[in-house]
Amino acid sequence: FPTRRSSDLFLRAGALTVDGVVAWTGSAFATLGTPSFGGLAFGLGTFGADIVAGDSYGNIKRWNGTFWSVLGITNGGFAGTFVEQGGALIAGGAFTAIGGTPVANLARYNGTWSSLASGQGVPGTVECVHDWNGTEVIGGRFASAGAAAGVIAAWNGTSWQPQIGRAHV
Repeated sequence: FPTRRSSDLFLRAGALTVDGVVAWTGSAFATLGTPSFGGLAFGLGTFGADIVAGDSYGNIKRWNGTFWSVLGITNGGFAGTFVEQGGALIAGGAFTAIGGTPVANLARYNGTWSSLASGQGVPGTVECVHDWNGTEVIGGRFASAGAAAGVIAAWNGTSWQPQIGRAHV
């Protein structure tokens, strides 16, 4: 994908009528596929060579360069932040299940959806997730992640570690 991509509730990008996700090719805007994305996109990420995005209907969609397919469906919440880590896709948002699998606002996909480890979800919305040197770092609206307190936490493979305390802005 040698283009830049953006997500939001777009009606138009330049002269092009679009729906949810738009790509900039370097000289013009383009939609991704027919049918188009279909709804408000809450965030974009990559998984292998594919693009992933969460939509306003609770779907987690995957663009393979030709068409969109549904990778998972939340329980009425949304997934809006994505990162690939160790060959798996990590999705964060506000949900308690994906595809019927109980997960708390953070899930791993490597062919099937699961929590990071048994009972290791986050009691609040995960608004960003990032792979930092093989460590998953999350931020959001939660008072704790496991025993780690604060609004930013890191997963060391077995437990959550606090990164900073609450920031007051």
